[in-house]
Amino acid sequence: MKKKLLSIVLMICIALAAIVGVVIYQNYNWFYTRLYFGNRVEGTYEVTVEGKKVEVDSVSYTLDGFDAKYKYDKETFSTKEGYYGLHNIGFNIANKKLYALTGDKSFINANETTIVIDYFNTNWWHIIKLDVKINMIKENGEWLFEVTLLDDDYPFTGQGYLWKGKTEKAAGINRIQFGP
Repeated sequence: MKKKLLSIVLMICIALAAIVGVVIYQNYNWFYTRLYFGNRVEGTYEVTVEGKKVEVDSVSYTLDGFDAKYKYDKETFSTKEGYYGLHNIGFNIANKKLYALTGDKSFINANETTIVIDYFNTNWWHIIKLDVKINMIKENGEWLFEVTLLDDDYPFTGQGYLWKGKTEKAAGINRIQFGP
């Protein structure tokens, strides 16, 4: 009697484990994105001035106007804070560097030029991997930013290019808005 009861309980546990396993397997993306402990927003970036690479002095990251915990180095940025809301990724370049590269005296007046990318994240479980390429070009006497944003690994839509185009002027703070 005791063995029979034990074998029935064991079979029920095995059946439940199999059902749970099938549900997880069939809904892998749903579980993966919600139980993900890595960086929710990460990416690589490259800034050039008329095709010549320039090193960014600093990267700033805010979430809904508040400072967020983030990491960056010469080519990458990342944060675990992928919450719903407006993410601002700012790339700061000293105008002395821009003046040295271009010889244009318009960069002498201000301390730095900042390119801010506004990304509105619609769900906290998105895992965003971006490739940001910014090229500063001179057109008709004005400096413009030619920006390409590529979503490298968006698990649901695979959107590819999120934004590609030119800003109006490259002076002071430039905002580029995009989102899923």
